[in-house]
Amino acid sequence: MLSQRGDYFSLAGAITELSENLIYAKDLGRKVREKALRRNDPEAIGRKAVEIYKKVLKLLVINTEMTLRNFLEKLDRKVVGYRIRLYEFFCTKMTYALCYIKGIEIGNKCVFNGIPMLRKHENSKIKIGNYCRFRSDKISNLVGVNRKCTVATLRENAEIVIGDNCGFSGTVIGAAHRIIIENLLLAGANTTITDTNWHHIEPEFRHGGKTSPAKPVFIGKNVWLGLNSIVLQGVTIGDDSLIGANSVVTKNIPPKVIAAGNPCNPIKII
Repeated sequence: MLSQRGDYFSLAGAITELSENLIYAKDLGRKVREKALRRNDPEAIGRKAVEIYKKVLKLLVINTEMTLRNFLEKLDRKVVGYRIRLYEFFCTKMTYALCYIKGIEIGNKCVFNGIPMLRKHENSKIKIGNYCRFRSDKISNLVGVNRKCTVATLRENAEIVIGDNCGFSGTVIGAAHRIIIENLLLAGANTTITDTNWHHIEPEFRHGGKTSPAKPVFIGKNVWLGLNSIVLQGVTIGDDSLIGANSVVTKNIPPKVIAAGNPCNPIKII
């Protein structure tokens, strides 16, 4: 609050200084005009005085406008920052309460921008590590988040384990068998990680609620999943790899590569 008070004093000081300088400039112009009348060429000197007066006035207005604009921008950033932090605090407390109610294990100091969708099937497991961040609000990631984060187990004995210091923006994680995510995952906006097809491949079973057999997914340490990328069943992504935006990962990706495309393939070694 002290910094805000200082900003208000700065603005008041700038406005006072402008008023004093305008009065001084007006007096200066009057004195120059009076002096011009006592000279042989009062018209030329008078024009010069008017030019000086206008330049001084313009300079003062520009400087004060910049001061006012900077003050308002700073104040707006602070107001938005306080609003976001308050909203973040509320969402985090609510999500921790939901995790407790639903029997979801969650570590320390996780942060939630917006309340995610959490669904834990009976006799399944969801575990979230320490210092993770889930961005479910549209303004929480300016690249564009168009849905809430979702973490869901779909069957009995399904398992989702998320390591420490992972970040998710509108990410859907759906497990019918097992999804293991190591530490430091960066999941870009609207990414999807799933170990099941969600419907059966065979036409006769497609509408009966049955699904194809699920295959586990493993994502190594310090992996980056680009915007809108999809990780499908049975995939392992090695440590430190980067998956390009809009990629569809259908097979294993080795460590320390950049991979992209549909289907996703390694294109460069890091």
